[in-house]
Amino acid sequence: MEKTTRRIVGILQKIDEQPDAKGKTLSIFADDPVFAQYHYSALVTDMDLPVAELWRLYRGRTDCENRIKDTEI
Repeated sequence: MEKTTRRIVGILQKIDEQPDAKGKTLSIFADDPVFAQYHYSALVTDMDLPVAELWRLYRGRTDCENRIKDTEI
């Protein structure tokens, strides 16, 4: 089996600046006023693109699994 190198890209978005941002507030930090101000998400990719470009590429796809589940018969 061929091994593919992957990387994890962490994304942090401030909630009051991006109220419709996709991501979750980590419940383990819900009582911390600093961490509760952000949405967190991560991408796992084998693409060798700059982080901002990866985020733009993937951000429209982040909910696709939920849409597929909604359309299954």
